[in-house]
Amino acid sequence: MLHTIRKCSSMKNDSESLDVPDHLFVDAVKLIDAYLLRARHPNGTWNQGFLPFDVGSQRSDSTMRFILFRRRFTHNRVAAIDEAINNETSPMIDVEELKALGLNLNVIANLWMVDVDVNETDFPASGKKRIVPKFLNRILGLGLTKQSLLMDYFLTFLEVEVKAARAAGKMDVGIKTLTGQHVEIVDKPRSFSFSEDCQVKVYKVTVDKGMTFEAAFEVFCSEELAHQNEGAKIVTGFYTQQGRGHKIPKVRLIISTDKRSKQVIVYRPNAGRGVLTKTYVSSRIRLGDLTLLTSEDKIKELWETEYSLADIAFPTGKNIDFNLTSFIYNTNHSHVSSFV
Repeated sequence: MLHTIRKCSSMKNDSESLDVPDHLFVDAVKLIDAYLLRARHPNGTWNQGFLPFDVGSQRSDSTMRFILFRRRFTHNRVAAIDEAINNETSPMIDVEELKALGLNLNVIANLWMVDVDVNETDFPASGKKRIVPKFLNRILGLGLTKQSLLMDYFLTFLEVEVKAARAAGKMDVGIKTLTGQHVEIVDKPRSFSFSEDCQVKVYKVTVDKGMTFEAAFEVFCSEELAHQNEGAKIVTGFYTQQGRGHKIPKVRLIISTDKRSKQVIVYRPNAGRGVLTKTYVSSRIRLGDLTLLTSEDKIKELWETEYSLADIAFPTGKNIDFNLTSFIYNTNHSHVSSFV
């Protein structure tokens, strides 16, 4: 995340859905204008590279110099400043025009990082030294709107990292509560003795995490009353999910939550209950990957089809290894777990 911010990268699909208020862009542009004014000579000429004559006198100078280097919006601000001085007015700020010229959350977030001293020495963007708790603690020094935006942005990157770790079999879930329609210990436990006082037993457990249509519809009816959809950006209901590799339409029950929560509840025929961030779900809806269903017959048909296919075992099975925990997936919604 910090590497992306520091490069002032263009925004991607998920991060574009972050709702950045215009006033934050305006505040950032005013700081940029103040920096550039220090590079303007009274006779109307500009110092080479728009470098302030007193460069280094302010803590944010090095950051400003970087984010303005060869940026299209830099020349926009220079022209706006010249025009304002000639007309004896304040420089005009057109947020939409500046966004089209490359001004985005990554650019202005660099200025926020300066305010809370998130620097490259203490917070390297790569390598072994990654101090997430310290970073999250530092951003508490920002205003609530900026905090919320950076937290949502952080969660989009975290989701990517978690998915990659799971796919690579490197995800350590730690202590996990096993839930489902049916949880059963199978086979005899294996025992390991590390000393006279320390003994570990490993059990194999089969878990059926599938959810029938009747159970899902009961949840929907109760949740629809609890979470009215008026004014909600994410409507409680059944959705079809499009995506690469989906030979049949996937169906999901998405439960909207109150404004204070950053997550929604998601139910799947083959995996039961889970959660996703509102940012992710909103972006999928906006891109057309998630479509709200209105026909109960169609919902039931899709749900029962996916649920029935989840009982077909994989030919070879799939192993995902964790530190002291291994999962052996025999079916989509039933799997065998080994845990300590």
